[in-house]
Amino acid sequence: METAIRQLRRKTDIVVVSFHWGKEGQTTPEPYQVVVAHRAIESGAHIVVGHHPHRIQGIEFYKGGVILYSLGNFLFPGSSRVESFLAEVVVTQIGVKSVRILPIWVSGGRPVPSSDSRLVGAIREVLAAVGSGIDVEGAWLNVERR
Repeated sequence: METAIRQLRRKTDIVVVSFHWGKEGQTTPEPYQVVVAHRAIESGAHIVVGHHPHRIQGIEFYKGGVILYSLGNFLFPGSSRVESFLAEVVVTQIGVKSVRILPIWVSGGRPVPSSDSRLVGAIREVLAAVGSGIDVEGAWLNVERR
């Protein structure tokens, strides 16, 4: 992985790595996820995006990059109400400049943006677990290093 990321970094402006990982239903990343994500950033990735647990997990700023451990479920047929978010990441030549997210409830299998305080609270909680916080700006949440 590290060799492939280093090679890509020399050929591209932005390297995004995606991992299908984690334990289903868990809102915090497993220790191995943190290690692998850190190695990906150290090797030259700008953004690491995780998916699989069907739950949102934290967002960590690390050495000029950002790790989105799990985005939750965006489209999930048959589910009642599941938390998720869209992420917008701005990357410059010196690294990740900003991250903001749009909270989403997935209801009836479809994503619906929401500013519901329970959803924002759940996002705040999982971000705090990895050392990040949020600043509410309308419908979007600015993710901040803490």
